[in-house]
Formats: sequence, structure tokens, C-alpha cells
Amino acid sequence: MVFVAAVWGRDYEVTMGGYDKNLLWGASSSRNTARMMNRLVRANEKALMTPMHYWSDQNLAPCPIFVYYLKDIPVVVRPFTMTPEDFERYVMTYELDWAMLSPEPGVGEKALIEPIIRKHHINPLLMKGACIFHTTSIYKKK
Repeated sequence: MVFVAAVWGRDYEVTMGGYDKNLLWGASSSRNTARMMNRLVRANEKALMTPMHYWSDQNLAPCPIFVYYLKDIPVVVRPFTMTPEDFERYVMTYELDWAMLSPEPGVGEKALIEPIIRKHHINPLLMKGACIFHTTSIYKKK
């Protein structure tokens, strides 16, 4: 009962942050990225997404926090370790308008993000732990 009373007056994120700062960072990053996707993606548009690299189930499933906040957007989920060629193939095959990528920082970002920018001349919107690309121009080049 004392624990409940102590937590009751604080919000969820403050409480989570008290337990684990990394958990709070990941949860707020996932939420903010989903909210940004909600603002950007229009009706009838589709998106590619990768699991967030900062959670333990990285290549297996989308982040539940991201999915909770994401509006009803059709998505194709692929591992965050995909290659730039895989990325392009998925965008072309499924005619995807947006991509939310969360590669490992450093080498992973360099291997995936830089070739996409160089080849397609599209710059990402950088979020904490993720990059969002508008990809419609890639499949419309066909």
C-alpha cells in the first residue's frame, strides 16, 4: 500500500526512470518515434520498420512501445541488420512510402544509412535511436 501511494502521484515515465534510466530512454525514444511517424504518414501510405536496436529482441519483433503508439499504418517489418540493397528491394516490391530504421549506432548506421542517402539523395529525419526516411521517390523512379 505504501508503494502504491508513493507511485500514485508520479507519472509512469518518472516511475520507470527511477527503476532504470536506460528503460526510460528506450521507452521515450520508441514513443517519440511512433508519434513522429503518425504525423508524417498519410492515409493509404505504407511503411517499412525495423525493430529498435536498443531492445533485447532486436531482430525478432517490433518494439511494443512503438507499436502501442503507432496509429493504424500498414508496415513491413525487417531486421535492423538488413543491407541497403535489401532496403531498396523492400521499398520497390511493396511500394513503401516511409521507412523507420533503427540500426546499431556507428558501424551499423554507416553501413545502412549512408548508402541510402548517397544513392537516393534522401535525408533522414533523425530521432533518438531511429531514422525516418520518406521513400516514395525510390519506388516511383521505376
